[in-house]
Amino acid sequence: MLLASSHLGLQFSFNDKGLGPVRPSWRGKCVDAGDFNASLCNNKLVGAKAFHAAAMAMAGRSNPGHFPSSRDLHGHGTHVSSTAAGSEIHDAGMGAFSRGTARGMAPKARIVMYSVCDSGVCPEADIIAAVDAAVKDGVDILSMSLGPKVQPPLPANLNYPSFIVIFNGRTNTRTLTRTVSKVSEEAETYNVTVVAPEHVKVTVTPTTLEFKKLNEKKSYTVEFRSLARGNVTSGWDFGHIVWENKEHMVRSPVAFQWMN
Repeated sequence: MLLASSHLGLQFSFNDKGLGPVRPSWRGKCVDAGDFNASLCNNKLVGAKAFHAAAMAMAGRSNPGHFPSSRDLHGHGTHVSSTAAGSEIHDAGMGAFSRGTARGMAPKARIVMYSVCDSGVCPEADIIAAVDAAVKDGVDILSMSLGPKVQPPLPANLNYPSFIVIFNGRTNTRTLTRTVSKVSEEAETYNVTVVAPEHVKVTVTPTTLEFKKLNEKKSYTVEFRSLARGNVTSGWDFGHIVWENKEHMVRSPVAFQWMN
């Protein structure tokens, strides 16, 4: 089971008492990430990983004081996972009320927790990377319970399309088209800037978008060409496309995957 959120891994709901060995076909594991130590896992919590590369790339910074973690900072992942597959707890209650036995819907199931939200955002690229890992690790059921921090709408974070580009052995070129809408009333011109891995050539057409009125739509085409020639190991890499002027900036995250 995979719950695409984050977890605490220290609660009674994750007690592995009475559980037999994990099935031999399970290929996942717990991985140290930030303040989460893999030793917190047991025969109940059998996998934990953090997928935050796209969130960090979208933030446009490398913060030495911030580390992606599988740990649940707000209790949400702990709540959801224990509801789905928490172990049986006797004499549980809310303070002095509602005493009784608490258990998840499938108390004998194992739990695998992959964290995909960081810095208030849950990028599609991180979610897809976690799902991809879950399939490879051999999870049976995937449950996603996640969401970004709600913020007031701003021109810089409205209407920004993301890109997911997959290269395989049959083609090294992908061409995608996106349409954006003007969300402010004044006339504006945006110029494009691209940040991509060194083994990817990105061509945006046109390189300038001119808007004259509110809700006006403009389309642009992006060609992604892999220059790796088979030298890149299967996996993910990230970049972004930025449309900006002196007042506003719209950042579109890009996730690249190579499938050998």
